[in-house]
Amino acid sequence: MLFVQMRFFLPIALMLLLINLNTATQAAKMVPNSKIVPIKSTNATSLPKHGGSLAWLKLEKEVEMLWEATLDKNNPAKMKIKHRSAVANNVLEKQILVLVPKKSKSYQLAINTLLKILEEHGLRVRLTLIHFNKDPEQAKAAVALAEDQNINLIFAIGSISVDFIHEHYRGGQIPVVTSTNKDPVVLGQLADYEHGSGTNIAFTSLNVPINIQIQYLFDLKPELRTVGLMYSRDNKQTVATEVIPVKRAMAKYGVIAIDIPVDSADTANQDLLKRIPEAIKAMQEDDPNLRESIFWITGSTAVFSHIKQINQLAGNIPVLGSISNIVAEGDDSALMAIGIDRRNNALLAGLYAVKILTGVVQPGELKLGVVTPPDLAINFRVARKIGLKIPLHFFESAAFIYNYEGKAARTFGQKVRFSELKSE
Repeated sequence: MLFVQMRFFLPIALMLLLINLNTATQAAKMVPNSKIVPIKSTNATSLPKHGGSLAWLKLEKEVEMLWEATLDKNNPAKMKIKHRSAVANNVLEKQILVLVPKKSKSYQLAINTLLKILEEHGLRVRLTLIHFNKDPEQAKAAVALAEDQNINLIFAIGSISVDFIHEHYRGGQIPVVTSTNKDPVVLGQLADYEHGSGTNIAFTSLNVPINIQIQYLFDLKPELRTVGLMYSRDNKQTVATEVIPVKRAMAKYGVIAIDIPVDSADTANQDLLKRIPEAIKAMQEDDPNLRESIFWITGSTAVFSHIKQINQLAGNIPVLGSISNIVAEGDDSALMAIGIDRRNNALLAGLYAVKILTGVVQPGELKLGVVTPPDLAINFRVARKIGLKIPLHFFESAAFIYNYEGKAARTFGQKVRFSELKSE
């Protein structure tokens, strides 16, 4: 294992990530019955103009000082990014194709993080970003163009991009690194957590292994009886990687998992208004006082964007979830998150890209990149409001803490004054 010091996100003291950067010591295992499906080159010279626009994608100020982004005037689905400093004549620049499936702040963050990592390692890389608008044909055209232009690496952002790569470019000639995507083991894209893919793909994951999350839940509630599981029906990746595995795991421990689905982002408000009270009644059948129950929010935007409403309906039942940004300043916050911050996943993906570009390792040899321990986030103002005590070791290991005033007191492991968090 390798401990990596993070230096990019301010304010930061020293935050250490335990990550799987070691190559597998045994032969890499492929997904059972894996098929090799390289895309045939089309000798493409340009991309169809039916993708989505990348006009929304902006570089952070510190990144823009070093890197220049240019949107293609003739095709807004295409963007070029290059380093502002001149490259020596005898230095061959590496090239990266970035596959972007849709507009997302998380994807913008991942790209900015990748550029910081490349700069940190002194790599002068040219990037071509293609917004393929969730259209496999557009993605195929982008990859075919990458092969024609001898691109050195494909950076696949988001689960949609990774699904495409796994289905259509597993075994292709260009190495691939995934970023900001759901667990490929649970999705059947990778055989296990201990071996690489054995193909041209190096995987990372946004998901904390379910057994780790459950351990935290039982540390918080040793007699846990019921869990209200909130998710969006139309988020298939979340259902596959969070909902189904959590329900199976809870059943093994005799914990009742109660579904609280929303049908879509458009109906989420009304769905939650109806189904949370129904879930509470169901919880009381096994936990009359609701002292051994929690609500669990999955990584479904359609759900966690309604955190204020969820808190109002939940009353004193703790609200927890799998992504750190559901814990925020003030009262409109979950009590706790047990997940992986997208910035840390993007950092790990960037490090994988550097290893591959510099020839240190082949992509198929890299184990699944998972940031451990998870990025624990806690809001002590919410904890006090619902009368819940937080175990000391949670406080000690938390990456993000909001104090009893609801103000940020620790960010990415920055040291905090313990006096601010003492009980009154």
